[in-house]
Amino acid sequence: MGGRLRARAEREADDVLWVESAYVLGVAAFWRGLLADARRHFTGAVERYRPRQRGAHLLRYGQDPQIFCLMRLAYTLWLLGRDAETERALEEVLSLAERSSHPYSRRATLLWAAYLALDQHEPRLVCERTRAALEKPSADWQVEWAADALGGYVAVVDGRPQEGVERARRAFAELSPRPFAPGAAAVLARILLETCVLETCAAAGDAQAGLVAADGALEMGGGSALWEAEIRRLRAGFLERLGADREGVERELKRAIAVAESQGARVFEARAREDLERLSARTR
Repeated sequence: MGGRLRARAEREADDVLWVESAYVLGVAAFWRGLLADARRHFTGAVERYRPRQRGAHLLRYGQDPQIFCLMRLAYTLWLLGRDAETERALEEVLSLAERSSHPYSRRATLLWAAYLALDQHEPRLVCERTRAALEKPSADWQVEWAADALGGYVAVVDGRPQEGVERARRAFAELSPRPFAPGAAAVLARILLETCVLETCAAAGDAQAGLVAADGALEMGGGSALWEAEIRRLRAGFLERLGADREGVERELKRAIAVAESQGARVFEARAREDLERLSARTR
């Protein structure tokens, strides 16, 4: 669909269609873990966007691609290990979201900023951005299902670990039978998995539940490809807690490194290598 939009945009010299095509092509690459391609498409969308055409984007597509694409670009840059560029993009997009008069675009952008904070292991920012996104009632189901799952993570941070994991698990189960955007289930699986990690660390919780969440995320395919390396790294940690043999844990970490290398996900690669080094040091 992104390719068809791009062809029509170029045929009709339509900048609105061109930007929307870049968004579609960008998210398609993003969810498959094709980070260099995602960066190129999101950068193109941000550069080609014209504020005077904002109304046309909102009327036809229901969202502001400037802040949507800039937020996804910030996320992509972070995964690629480009920290300085990430900070600049994130600062700009959060400022734009704060000034936005379009409620859905603002809320969705803040939730994506919360997802990024979750991947960055910044619980305080996850809570802060989630609460900012939900400061006013919303009828947007895309916002509500994500907020339910993030609410589980926030509950664990607030000292209610069992309640938090159950809430995140319930949000994932309730969404699964419904039609959703390509990455929606992957987002919920990622939130559930990180909630299980936090619960296990905070309360010596059940590592088996984390392992089940990791296996479920890997089996679902689709958008979870973006996080495969991190999921495998966390899975290795759960296996180790459950007493798995060293070779099995090491194998999972090496698979995480290989996936991260193929995607260019420098952050996830570095984390998996650090875990592998710690494992080797403990078992020498």
